[in-house]
Amino acid sequence: PAGAPSGKETEIQLLGDPTGPLTHAVTVQESEDFRNGLFYEDEHGVTPSPVKFRVSELSNVLEAEPNSGFDTSTVGSFPAALNGILQENGDRDWFQFEGKKGQVINIRAYAQQIGSPLDIVVNIYGPDKKHIQGNDDARGADSFFRFTVPADGIYYLRIRDLLERGGADFVYRLELTTPSPSLYLTIPRVSRYSQYRQSIFIPKGNRFGTLINALRGNFAGELKLLQDN
Repeated sequence: PAGAPSGKETEIQLLGDPTGPLTHAVTVQESEDFRNGLFYEDEHGVTPSPVKFRVSELSNVLEAEPNSGFDTSTVGSFPAALNGILQENGDRDWFQFEGKKGQVINIRAYAQQIGSPLDIVVNIYGPDKKHIQGNDDARGADSFFRFTVPADGIYYLRIRDLLERGGADFVYRLELTTPSPSLYLTIPRVSRYSQYRQSIFIPKGNRFGTLINALRGNFAGELKLLQDN
């Protein structure tokens, strides 16, 4: 897989070594020095740069071949991270998961973001096996879309390359998560090439006025800025 939960031992396979694929068990702790990648080390040395790797709280679901259609799709779950490889030209991978009416699901693909040559396209199909929604390039060359489950049932995800390519390194990771609220507060920029007025200095007993931008994510309503006395 191209990712794993923090603190859990996970067996991974490293591709591209002249001696062939390498299997290694890793336990990743998310920290400031992780840099979104793994440094692999064995008796021959250590990788000169980190191997791109995702760390999240999601459990992994690995594709089980054959999974080239509705009837052979790999059984997944929600929330989870779906992992696989499009191993040859024309290869398409399918997963299925159980959805409940009203669930809101973020479907986010990681391919070129993690060093894969895959130009991923993701589509979702309903219990009647009819196409509902899909995406190609919402996050650079990687897919993202938000899906609201219309009714209880089994839903299907199809993963393919835009140009129907494939290969041993056409790795992908599809993360299915629940949207969470977010809030970003910023001070409007008044100078393009400096930090002028991006810091606030308030003499003791005095005051300072500034504008605050608030960017809401996945919630609405009034905001109150409170100061502890």
